[in-house]
Amino acid sequence: MNKHSIRTRLLVTMLSLIIVLLTILTYVQISSQQSILERELKHHELSLKKKMLQLGEVLSDNLANQVAIEITAFNFSKVTELVNLAVQKDSYLEYGILMNSERTAHLHTQKPELEYETLSAPEDIFAAQQQNNSRQSLQQDNVEIIEFILPISISKNVWFLRLGFSMATVATEISISRQEKNEQIHMMIVRSIITTMLFLSLSTILIVMIAAKISKPLVELTNVAKELTNGNFAVKIPVCYKCGNNSKDEIAVLATTFTNMAKNLETSYQKLEKYNKSYERFVPHEFLNFLNKESIVDINLGDQVEKEMTILFSDIRDFTSISEKLTPEDNFDFINTYLGYMEPVILQYQGIIDKYIGDAIMVLFPTNADDALKGAIAMLKVLAKYNNTLRYTEFGKINIGIGLHTGKLMLGIIGGQSRMDGTVISDAVNSASRVESLTKFYGISLLITEYTFKKLTDPSQYSIRVTDITKVKGKTSKIMVYEVFDTDSPENIALKNETLKDFESGFALYHDDKIADAKPLFESVLQVNPNDTVAQVYLERCQKILSTTMPEQPLILIVDDMPTNIQILLKVLSKHNFKIFIAKDGETALKMASIKNPHLILLDIMMPGMNGFEVCKQLKKNLNTKNIPVIFTTALSEQKDKVKGFKLGAVDYITKPFEEKEVLSRIKIHLKLYFLQQQIQMKNVELKIQNEQLKGTINATGI
Repeated sequence: MNKHSIRTRLLVTMLSLIIVLLTILTYVQISSQQSILERELKHHELSLKKKMLQLGEVLSDNLANQVAIEITAFNFSKVTELVNLAVQKDSYLEYGILMNSERTAHLHTQKPELEYETLSAPEDIFAAQQQNNSRQSLQQDNVEIIEFILPISISKNVWFLRLGFSMATVATEISISRQEKNEQIHMMIVRSIITTMLFLSLSTILIVMIAAKISKPLVELTNVAKELTNGNFAVKIPVCYKCGNNSKDEIAVLATTFTNMAKNLETSYQKLEKYNKSYERFVPHEFLNFLNKESIVDINLGDQVEKEMTILFSDIRDFTSISEKLTPEDNFDFINTYLGYMEPVILQYQGIIDKYIGDAIMVLFPTNADDALKGAIAMLKVLAKYNNTLRYTEFGKINIGIGLHTGKLMLGIIGGQSRMDGTVISDAVNSASRVESLTKFYGISLLITEYTFKKLTDPSQYSIRVTDITKVKGKTSKIMVYEVFDTDSPENIALKNETLKDFESGFALYHDDKIADAKPLFESVLQVNPNDTVAQVYLERCQKILSTTMPEQPLILIVDDMPTNIQILLKVLSKHNFKIFIAKDGETALKMASIKNPHLILLDIMMPGMNGFEVCKQLKKNLNTKNIPVIFTTALSEQKDKVKGFKLGAVDYITKPFEEKEVLSRIKIHLKLYFLQQQIQMKNVELKIQNEQLKGTINATGI
C-alpha cells in the first residue's frame, strides 16, 4: 500500500482522529467516574465522622446525666465506676476526665497519676472556660481525639466531664473504603482501556473497507470539523457527491448532517452569547470575580466577601420637580439618556455600577481612591456635555451631587431561593450617601470623606479644600469632608484658591467654637468670591449663632438728617444701655449697616437725596442686612405711607414727636422678636441638616 496514497492518508487521518476522540472520551469517562467515586468516598467519610459524633453526643449526654445525679449525692465512687465502665464498654471512648472549675482532676481514666492534680494544658484551660456543652479536637499519638466537654452545675459549683473519643476506628474504616474505591477505579480504567482497544480495532477494519470511497469528501469534512471546533460557523461544506434527503450516500448524508449541526451550533452559540451579555447587565462580571465564581449559575445564596473599596453616590438635584413635568415614557427616556452618558465614564475608571436607585447611581471602585475621584470628576465633565443637549429644552440644565467614601464593605448574595440579588452591606455605604446629601446643602457638586482623602496618592494634584466635620447617622464619631472643585469654572477655581487660607482659618476657628473670630474671615472670603456657597453657609451659621442671644448693649443705628431728632433719641436711648450709631443720610446708613451689623435701625423717611423708603428697600436686598428690623420714625401719618413701609419690610412706625415710653417699648419688643426669629431660623437650619441626613439614609437603603 502506497503510503502517499489518498486511501493511506485518509486511513491514517481517520485512525488518528478516532484515537484522539477515544482517548478524550476515555479520559473524560475515567475522570468523571473517578470524581464520582471520590465524592462518594468523601460523603462516606463525612457520614462516618457524623455518625461517630452523634454516638459521642448521645453517650456523653447520657453519661453526664448519670454523673450529675451521683455528684449531687456526693457519690464520687459511683461516678468513677460509671466513667470507667463506659471507657471499658465503648471501644471508641478513649478516656474520661472529671474536674472542677479550678481544673483539679477528680478522675482521669487515662492518666490516674494526674488525679487530684491541677490540669494546666491548653485543652484543660479551654475546657474549664466552657459554659455550655462543646467539644474540641486533639491529637494523641497521631490519632485524632474528639473531646466532648459537658459542664455540670451543682449548686454553686461547676464540674466538667470530659470524654475523649478516638477516631482511630473511623480512620481505619475510611482507609478501607479508600482502598476499595481505588480498586474500583483501577478496574474501571482497565475495562475502559479494553473497550477502547476493541472499538479502535473495529474502527480500523471499517476505515480500511470504506477509505477508498470516502477519501476526498472525508478529508474535506475533517477540515470542516476542525473549523467548527475553532468556532468558525460560517465555513461551508463542499461535497462532491449528490446530496439530498433521500440520498443513500453516507458521505452526502454526513455532509448534510454536518451542515445542519453547524447551523444549530451557531444558533445556540449566538443565543448563549446573548444570554451571557444580558446576565452581565444585571450581575456585573466583576461581581462574580469578587465572589470567585466562573458564571452566574455558580452563585449561591449567602456567598459573600469583605473588601476595602471606595463607594460613590450620585443624585440628580430636584429630580422630583423635573419628573413631575414629564410623562412616564419621557421620564424613562430622560433617565436612560442621562445614565447612558454616565456609564462609560464610570467603566473607564474601573468602576462597578452596583445599582441604579431611580436617578441615583451607586458605584464601587475596587482599585484605588484615585480612580474613584477621577471617575467622579469625569462624570461632572460629561454632565456639562449632556447639559449642552438640554440647552433648548425646558430644563436648561441639570445638576448632580456626588459623594465619595472609602471603607470596608461586604459584597454578597441575599434573598430567597427563588429571588436573589447581589448587594453591598456596610456602614461605608451610609457614609457615602450622607456625604452626597451634603452637596445639596452646601450647593456644591463633589464631596469626599477624610478616609478617601487619605487614600489618594497625591492630593495636591486635585483642587481640594476642607468643608465640614459631620456625624454619620447612627454613629458617635465624626468624619471630615472635603470639597473637590476641579470642575468649577477657571475663574471660580482661581478665586477659591485665592481665598483658601482665609477659608481654612475660618473653618478651624468655627469648629473650635470661636465664632466671633471666624465670622470676619468668611466675610473676607465672600468679598473676594461672593459666589462661594460654602462660605455663605458658614457666614450664615456664624450670624445665626451670634444673633440668637441678645447682647448686653444692643446696637441701634439712627438714620436721620435732623440734629434735633437725633439728640432726642440719643437722650432717650443712652439712659438704657444701648450702643448708638448715627447716619445722617441714606448712603452712609447703608454702609454703616453693612459694616456694623446693628440689631435694629431707626430710619427717618423724609431725608434729602435717598429717602427712607429707598434705604429700606436697599437694606432688604442685601444678604447681610435683610434680616435687621427697621422701624420708621416719621411725621407722616397717612395710611398709604405706613402700608408702603410695611411692604418694603419695615416692622413698625414711631411717629413724631417722640414719646419716650413708646420709643423704648417698641424698640425692646422688636429686639426680642428679632432674637426669637434668629433662634427659630437656627432651628430651621438644624432641621434642614437632619432632613438631608434622613434623605441620605433612605437613598443608601435603596428605598
